[in-house]
Amino acid sequence: MVILLQPLERSQKFIYFGLGQDKIQMSHRRLLQESNPSEENQQVIDSIENWINSQNYEFLTIVNVGSWSEKSVREMATETNELELYNYFYQPFSNVAHNSWSHVAKYNLAGSDNPLHKFAKVPAIYKYYFDFYYMDLAMKYVDKMFQKFDAVLKVKIDGMRAREIFYEQISKIDID
Repeated sequence: MVILLQPLERSQKFIYFGLGQDKIQMSHRRLLQESNPSEENQQVIDSIENWINSQNYEFLTIVNVGSWSEKSVREMATETNELELYNYFYQPFSNVAHNSWSHVAKYNLAGSDNPLHKFAKVPAIYKYYFDFYYMDLAMKYVDKMFQKFDAVLKVKIDGMRAREIFYEQISKIDID
């Protein structure tokens, strides 16, 4: 939603940042190609280069290794009055996606059974089961995002929202 606060300037930054990220990837691939040439890798390089050139000449594409908005995600959430969303949804799910210590220590480590290890943590793979709660939570916030987007752009949706369709379909499943 932060893009919609200054649509022209911020959408351009967003696009150019993405093209710069592809340019970095292409540069890595070119280095790999020099040391270990392969036809497959060359095809990937050509594909990335064609993609970039279809929007902005690759040699004119600036690489930004920061963020497209030059702001942290928290700053963007504050700017769009969504700090609560950031605190209660984005940050915990970001911990999962980025394998932060907060997530790894809770869900992928266990205490050693050996007393000589002084309670050291050891890798653990637990068996988890499907939890409908997280799917519902993700749908809830995606739905909120679409509603906010629709409100800003004054888009009127007459049909059912994706979350409503999902619940309608799930209610038809015979579990027996």
